[in-house]
Amino acid sequence: MEVKVLINSPQKDSDIMYATGYSCLDPIAVIDVDSEIYGFFPSTEIGRASKNSRCRECLNLTQLGAKLSHPVGGAVLKWLQSHGIHKISVPYSFPVAEADFLRSNGVEINSVRHFYPERSVKREDEIEKIREVSKKNAEVMDCVKTLLAECGVNAKGELVHRGAVLTSEDLQNYIFEAFLHRGLQADSVIAAAGDQACDPHENGHGAIHEKEAIVVDIFPYSRINHYYSDMTRTFCKHKAPQALQEIYDAVKEVQIDTLSKVKNGADGKSIHREVQNFFISRGFETCSTGNELYGFFHGTGHGVGLDCHEEPRISSGGSILHSGEVVTVEPGLYYRERGAVRIEDLVVVRDDSAEILTEYEKQLVVD
Repeated sequence: MEVKVLINSPQKDSDIMYATGYSCLDPIAVIDVDSEIYGFFPSTEIGRASKNSRCRECLNLTQLGAKLSHPVGGAVLKWLQSHGIHKISVPYSFPVAEADFLRSNGVEINSVRHFYPERSVKREDEIEKIREVSKKNAEVMDCVKTLLAECGVNAKGELVHRGAVLTSEDLQNYIFEAFLHRGLQADSVIAAAGDQACDPHENGHGAIHEKEAIVVDIFPYSRINHYYSDMTRTFCKHKAPQALQEIYDAVKEVQIDTLSKVKNGADGKSIHREVQNFFISRGFETCSTGNELYGFFHGTGHGVGLDCHEEPRISSGGSILHSGEVVTVEPGLYYRERGAVRIEDLVVVRDDSAEILTEYEKQLVVD
C-alpha cells in the first residue's frame, strides 16, 4: 500500500490540484491511499469541495484541528494513526514544520521529487483543456500583432500608439487585459525588445523601437480549467536589419524541422543536440557559461500542463518522449546588438508525429 500526503494550497501546488481536481487559495491536506483521495478542507471550502472535488471523502479540517496544538499536521496524524499507517511519501515541497511534527510522532517520511510522474502523459480531456487555452492564447498573440501594426514611429524611432510612446509595460498590460476578456490569467508575461530580449526571461521595460526584435512570450492558464498554454513569437516593426533577419530565418527553419521530430519514442536529448548542431553548422556560436551568455543556451522544450514548466524536457537533460505528453518546441538565438529571436509552439506527442496546438503564423516583420 502506497500512502502519499500533501499539505499546501492547491493554487500553489499543482500536485494537489491534480490529485483532487479542486482549486482554492487556503491550504488543505490530502492523503492519497493507492489513488483513493481523502481531502482535509477548511470549513469555508468543505461544502464546495464535497460537490466539486474528486475526493472519496472530504473532512472538515477546521473542526478536526480546532483543539490541536498543530492543527493541520495533527489532523493528518490522527487519521494516519487511526488507519494504522506509519510510513508516508511526501513531495519535495512538503512544509518542513509539518514534516518535523509528523516525524516527531513516529511517522516515517520519504520525500519524492516527481510526486505524480504520470502527470506528464495527459488524458484526452486534459489535452482538450490545453487546446482550448492555446486557441485563446493565439488570439491574444494576434491582438499583439494588430496593435504593433497600428503603431506609428516618432523621430526617435520609438513606436507610438494612440499618441503615446509604446513601452514594454504598455504591451504587457494590453496582454493582461486581453487575457482577462478570455478567461485567462498570468502572473507575468514577456514583451522584451532589443538587447533586453537577449535575457530570455526578461519581462521588458521602457520604449519599444522600430527595426528591433520584440520577443513576446505569453503563458497564461485558464481561470476555469487551470491548465496552461505557452507560446512565443518574435516581431519587428518595419523591415528588420539583415543580422536580425538572418537570425530569425535560422531559428524558424530549425523550429519547424524540430516539430517534425517530436513523436513517441523520440529522445529529448538527441533532439536538443540536433538543434545545437544545426546552429553551429550555420555559424551561430554559443557561450553558455558565466554571465555573458549568447547564442542558443537554453533547452529546446519542456512539458506544459497544470504547471507552465513540468516534465518532460527536450534538453541536454531530456528524456524519451511518450504519446500524450504536451511539450513546447522553442529554440532561440540571442546576440546583443545583433538581435534576439525565439519561436515557440505547443504540441502533443503522438505515435508518429506531433499534433500542433499553437496555430499561429510565424512572421517577423509587422508593417
